[in-house]
Amino acid sequence: KVNEKAEVTIRHADLMGVFCILSGSLNQK
Repeated sequence: KVNEKAEVTIRHADLMGVFCILSGSLNQK
């Protein structure tokens, strides 16, 4: 169960990272 939680957290972190990158790109425009 601990590993499953870690995987979910990592996936969530990746989505947040992509969102931050997309937001930064929009702000640069």
